[in-house]
Amino acid sequence: MGVNSETHHWLHQLIVTLICGLLSSCEDYKSELSHESLKLAPDQVNILNLSFDPFSISSDTEEQANIFSGILLDEGNSYALPGQISHDTLVELFLAIKKGYSLQNGVVSPLIKRQYHNFQHAMDVFITTHLLLQGGGGIFLSDNEKTALLIAALGHDALHTGVFNSFLIRSSHKYAFEDGNDSIQEKRSFKFLLRTLDSLQILSSGETTIESDHKTLENCRKLIAESILWTDMARHKEQMKAVQEIAPFVLKKLQKARNNSKDAGISLGASSEDIKNNLDLSSQLPIEIRHLLAGFILHSADVSNLGKPWEISEKWAFLVCSEFFTQGDLERKLNMKVSMNCDRGNTSIPQSQLNFGKYVIEDIYSLLAKIIYDGGSEILKNFNSNQKKWAELLSMEKTKGVPYQFVESQM
Repeated sequence: MGVNSETHHWLHQLIVTLICGLLSSCEDYKSELSHESLKLAPDQVNILNLSFDPFSISSDTEEQANIFSGILLDEGNSYALPGQISHDTLVELFLAIKKGYSLQNGVVSPLIKRQYHNFQHAMDVFITTHLLLQGGGGIFLSDNEKTALLIAALGHDALHTGVFNSFLIRSSHKYAFEDGNDSIQEKRSFKFLLRTLDSLQILSSGETTIESDHKTLENCRKLIAESILWTDMARHKEQMKAVQEIAPFVLKKLQKARNNSKDAGISLGASSEDIKNNLDLSSQLPIEIRHLLAGFILHSADVSNLGKPWEISEKWAFLVCSEFFTQGDLERKLNMKVSMNCDRGNTSIPQSQLNFGKYVIEDIYSLLAKIIYDGGSEILKNFNSNQKKWAELLSMEKTKGVPYQFVESQM
């Protein structure tokens, strides 16, 4: 019996859906599936905002790939890379990076459950980075640099083991001896990402590469490495100090550019209006400042959980603490001192969120809103609202003597 083209297409889509479901662990993606089934979804991309729920696409490889390629190939976003990068090649890159988040399950111990440092977190950081760029941050970077930053965002936690760097050092894990004992997992992530790019000949020089393109490629690769290294929380204070020092210079350049274009702007920091007005400060900022800002944008996106709408923020809090608790379980089994916030019997999730917010996150979000008004101010507003909710939950814990419990049905 013959099969008409419409029926064949329907069967193909059904098979792709079933296979993607079976491969939700990311152990083995077939790139040939992407070429026919993963198409651009401009409507899907255009409705993205900081309230987007990353959990809604956590098990849908096709939808995730649509968003990745749709964002990068949308001409309105002004993202670009040297050379002609096809949709198929971008999908290959996407699948290769996603596979990098599945390779390390149980590498430290079967007790470790990577409930947070997984691909749904990567997609959330990728989308948030894109939104911060479109919300004003893009005026500080060249088109190539913006695209490199987005690739860094998707791959920033690839090969993550689900434990702290400090645990790898204290337990004398082999990774602690690979390349120095600082930023252990961040180094593994950016090196994996650069190897992946080389394998697909993206941002990779060849014998025929001209000198100007070679410099652009090296700049993008350096930006990827530096931005991912800045996501190491051990470097948080160092980064905050550096960005605070350059902020007046950057904002002065922005105001001057607005005056020259007869657009004073509605805010001190960069905004989506600056993007619409095609403001571009990339040529006026030294490469070191551009890279520092890129790293700050990625770091802000990486810890943006506390600044998302409550329903999303609470889920992330539960997942990250659940992952921490598995490290604590392992530490206790190995007779090691249990790390801060990793003891499931003594750690209050509301208290941990309040402390992290007060001593780390509030300063990041405040500085982000100062430099990138659109996006930064929304994240800061959500954060302040969420902190009040965590304070209420902590008060209930103390009053009732019953620990906070996340409602599993919300997941």
